[in-house]
Amino acid sequence: MADVDESSSMAPKLGVRFWVLWWGAMALLLMGFVGGLFFLITSRLWSSWTGMALTGGYSIGVFALSVQPYFAARRRGVVQRMREPHRRYMMRFLPAMLAYCLTLTPAISFFQDAKPTGVLAWAVAIAPAIPLLFAIRAIMLYYKEEDDEFLKAMATQSHLLATGFMMAIATAYGFLDMFGLVPHVQTWAVFPAWALCLFPAQAITNRKFR
Repeated sequence: MADVDESSSMAPKLGVRFWVLWWGAMALLLMGFVGGLFFLITSRLWSSWTGMALTGGYSIGVFALSVQPYFAARRRGVVQRMREPHRRYMMRFLPAMLAYCLTLTPAISFFQDAKPTGVLAWAVAIAPAIPLLFAIRAIMLYYKEEDDEFLKAMATQSHLLATGFMMAIATAYGFLDMFGLVPHVQTWAVFPAWALCLFPAQAITNRKFR
């Protein structure tokens, strides 16, 4: 969730070459993750630890690439220093999402292999949800701490659009699932899917108020 005045001016000023290289790096990173996943499974090296290492490396790579446009824009003088409310939001949100990525794979693998019961089963099952709760907390605190009413209104608009997109997708997919036409998706996927919906929502909001 970037500041509106920064994100609306940053993209065109970084140039086509930068974005081609950036998206190329993202694509290579994704290919490396898929290739690594295929290798671990086919060579029977998949385990909680190898899965966590692969997922963690991919997640760290994605987060590192995600902040590169901002740092490149800072070096070129396109954007100003990140505002304090937004900096605190990023320092809360990104570690929470990284912890989620690092927790999910080991939790699934351990549950399938060890088949725990009782309190341990509940603890393992709920572990991936805890980082997501902290990510949601980061969003709530941003609204509390942001003192720029225009930026707060823009964030509200983006989140409302993302929520609308997510509700539309969940409703349509739910009916398709009910009739057995698509694979079943667990409800924990709602928040990550909503976070993905933020990308088009922010683009629409920035374009509307540019």
